[in-house]
Amino acid sequence: MGNDMSGKASPSTTRSEAFRERIRRAQAVAADAARARAAGGPPSDEEAAQLVAAFHARGGKVTVLPLVESEQSDVEVEETIEG
Repeated sequence: MGNDMSGKASPSTTRSEAFRERIRRAQAVAADAARARAAGGPPSDEEAAQLVAAFHARGGKVTVLPLVESEQSDVEVEETIEG
């Protein structure tokens, strides 16, 4: 007499695997939090200025994107409806 599960995991196995995954994720979050605390928290204004200066010194630039056209067309539609 064979097993009628036809290759499916039992519900208890699925729950235990989900529980193990939840523990792994909780440990990863705790490790990330510990690394953030060890790093000393957010940079001061002086440190932030140094980081920005180093970014620009390496040739970094910030791309400013134009407004999304749907935002502009929505304004035009509202003006047309109201006008």
